Amino acid sequence: MQYTLNIKNIALLIALVAHSIQATHLVSLTIRAYPLSEKNIAQHLAHPLNQATHLQLLRNESKLVSGIFSTYAGYICISDYDGRITFPRLQQSARLYIIVTPQITPVMMLGNTIHHWEFNKGEPVKMVLAEQKTDEQTEIVYWDVQEVPVPANNIIPPSHKGDAASITILAHPDYIYIPLGITPTVHSPHLLLPDIYLKPGFNKIAESLYMLNLSPFFGSLSLQYRLGKKDMRSMMKL
Repeated sequence: MQYTLNIKNIALLIALVAHSIQATHLVSLTIRAYPLSEKNIAQHLAHPLNQATHLQLLRNESKLVSGIFSTYAGYICISDYDGRITFPRLQQSARLYIIVTPQITPVMMLGNTIHHWEFNKGEPVKMVLAEQKTDEQTEIVYWDVQEVPVPANNIIPPSHKGDAASITILAHPDYIYIPLGITPTVHSPHLLLPDIYLKPGFNKIAESLYMLNLSPFFGSLSLQYRLGKKDMRSMMKL
């Protein structure tokens, strides 16, 4: 007997543990397909077995960036068809750690109460700090993204506590490219983070199965929309 795993079914299972509140300010970033240079494409297509795979990726680019799990402030999100990850903004500062690692471990305090989360020993970790700043001369708002070392105590920086929150993307760092340096942004109560990029070959099935074990510890969320006076405004349902 064969079994197939459907990302939508996993999302439905996670939604069963959700509770409902509303938030109007968001934290958002978009995962895009990693652009390949002509040289890399030629090398990849030199092997006959890769040709069909490459064409399939071109047809299903949206499928590549959808279904990626991430966490923030006790909530879990699955990237949508466009690769968008969206959370309610539960912090005042405009400083966020973006962490990429395949697995994380909860450290329990009492009963089902989680004291904190830790990186799994032996698992690869990539960690950057994104800070929103304003140029004093031009008043241009921008993100400054720099790689930072993993904490010596192995504890993931707490979300929505202190002056810097964290978004943890559950993936192997080899498949996620996070551009470093400066990226212009706009004045907004929302935190609109710079795009990150997903390389081909990422195994979403394995990560989805792993997230089934962690889903009881998180609330899930979905976007809702309401008609404003001049536009369609998005709201968050958790």
